[in-house]
Amino acid sequence: MNFVTGGDNCLNTRATLGNIFKTFNPDIKGLSKGISSENSTEKARFNLAKSGGLSYDLLWETRELVNRIKLDKSIHFDKDWKFINLFIGTNNLCYFCKDEQTLGPEKYFEDLKNSIEYLRANLPRVFLNLMPSFHVEIISELHEMSSFCEAVHRKNCPCTFEMNKEEYANIKKEFDAKLDLFNSVEYQRPDFAIVVSPAINISKLPFLGSTPNLAFIAADCFHFSEIAHDFAAKEIWANLFEPFDKRHVVDDFDDIHPDKWDCPPYNCPYLKTPLNSYNCSMAKYRAPSPPIRPINTFDIQYQSKDRSHRNRAKKDGQLVQGPKADRQKEGVQQSSDEMGVGRSPNAERSSSSSSGLVTNTPGPAELKEDLRRRLRRTHNIEVEKRIGKGTYSKVYLAKVISTQAVVVLKIIEMKPEEKTREFLNRFLPREIQICRLLSQHRHLNIIQNYRIIDDIRPYVVFVTEQAAGGTLLSRIQSERRIKEEHAKPIFRQIIDALKFLTTLDIVHRDIKCENILFDAAGNVKLCDFGFARLLRKNEWSSTFCGSRVYCPPEFLIGEPYTGTASEVWSVGVVLFVTVTGQMPFDEHNPHQMLECMQKQQLKFPTRYQLSSEVRALILTILNPSAQLRPTYDEILAHIWLSDPTE
Repeated sequence: MNFVTGGDNCLNTRATLGNIFKTFNPDIKGLSKGISSENSTEKARFNLAKSGGLSYDLLWETRELVNRIKLDKSIHFDKDWKFINLFIGTNNLCYFCKDEQTLGPEKYFEDLKNSIEYLRANLPRVFLNLMPSFHVEIISELHEMSSFCEAVHRKNCPCTFEMNKEEYANIKKEFDAKLDLFNSVEYQRPDFAIVVSPAINISKLPFLGSTPNLAFIAADCFHFSEIAHDFAAKEIWANLFEPFDKRHVVDDFDDIHPDKWDCPPYNCPYLKTPLNSYNCSMAKYRAPSPPIRPINTFDIQYQSKDRSHRNRAKKDGQLVQGPKADRQKEGVQQSSDEMGVGRSPNAERSSSSSSGLVTNTPGPAELKEDLRRRLRRTHNIEVEKRIGKGTYSKVYLAKVISTQAVVVLKIIEMKPEEKTREFLNRFLPREIQICRLLSQHRHLNIIQNYRIIDDIRPYVVFVTEQAAGGTLLSRIQSERRIKEEHAKPIFRQIIDALKFLTTLDIVHRDIKCENILFDAAGNVKLCDFGFARLLRKNEWSSTFCGSRVYCPPEFLIGEPYTGTASEVWSVGVVLFVTVTGQMPFDEHNPHQMLECMQKQQLKFPTRYQLSSEVRALILTILNPSAQLRPTYDEILAHIWLSDPTE
């Protein structure tokens, strides 16, 4: 029998994973029957397990499996889902000491990877369950009680006689560590999921008094008995419905309860993968997780009555365009034409706070003469022209009279109105605090704040450096997209800036292409700290900030968030937009957008030949599970960014 694909009898008489599935779906295909070798297609069906097989046999087995599925006329090759269990037994561990180059951890990983890549390329709609080897060293406990067992083991597992149990356990850890890569999101696709199932990690045999309990060992002293197959099937079944990073592992036979069945949680009854585990991470055998809050609780209001001209996308890879949309949360309003929405070259920028921004065409001055005069007389600044406007601020180009240095002014009028109360009492003080902190701790890739003028009531004036090179968004729009060789140094500088902010416990909370500027020399300048706040490493926030299409899914369902994980998501969206010229998710249908984020359903445009490295980095960053997103150091160490000469 086989604890996975065995199909003899039924679940009432024999517990196998196949019989469990068959209980729910009688039409399941491919279960093996009776006793046979892997070459008997009539009995073995889709069970390609090979007696004495080693890791280098895997590729043949996967090819044969794909071929058998193709030839089975009862199966719709493209539409039917396939559950595949890939389990390498203990044979590599038993013989690796004899030929480490062929059977050691590195070759084991290479053989696994080649087989998995073949399945990914040739078999659609697959859920692949990858099982680590068992602790083979525990069989040495049988040597003293049975000379027959000792003789079998000398022939079939000679390495157990050349190392002690502790050394053997460490070697197994090396083998198991090679499997971690396959849990990463870069191996996941909407039609191909792979999970590592660590259900059984027993490192000692059960004992009856002072004697090993042979009820769990087959008569050959090497394989599982029928009882052990029974519990193995049940544990693997339970693993399938647990979040992939919180799966229960049986490491002691005392944990086994043969009469216990773990049923799928009623509120989350589907197989878990690295992409969907977060959806119901608290569902298994516990109180139900709270339902996803309806999208209208974001209090996002579109101001345009006519949405018909919200173009889904502009051809040739340009960013989508459309009218402005305002968002409102906790009394904070901010215009949202930043959501990947293009602007004509003559349009003014609209933003809540726009430090250092320069657009191509100036707008009207509209600066009160009294304020202009006091800036000139008291602070030696001559205001020239307005270059931007935000919900609470106006942005002007100016010069320091004594040095003729060009600066940018962000001017906020503190009107005591109901709609501005939250901004003036909460967000503005934070921005002042953070800008003063950054003026003491400077970074090349963060816009420099020269000073804050707060003695001209009722105004607050931020005086910052000029970024004459425009925004990242405007550059993407003019070039349609930025080629990878040019995007690398830009992205590296963005990550450097954000990493620096973490040393000061600053969270930006509004990372987007419009808030990434360039100076005249082409250096990145991160700007706009209007939503920033101080947030320590283990602190959480629940305020919804930033542009919706750049926000991670935890923002959108109202969950508390930590600083770095949410910023990492936003910068992943920035990278996607930079190299493709389009948004990864369509924000016009908020429910659908959230669903696509949670399922990581994003499509790379086929008109551009993007490297596999940048695709992998984007998928790694845009992980719907905040806990699984990479750190800034891990992003900088990624192969796509690892060449410092780029």
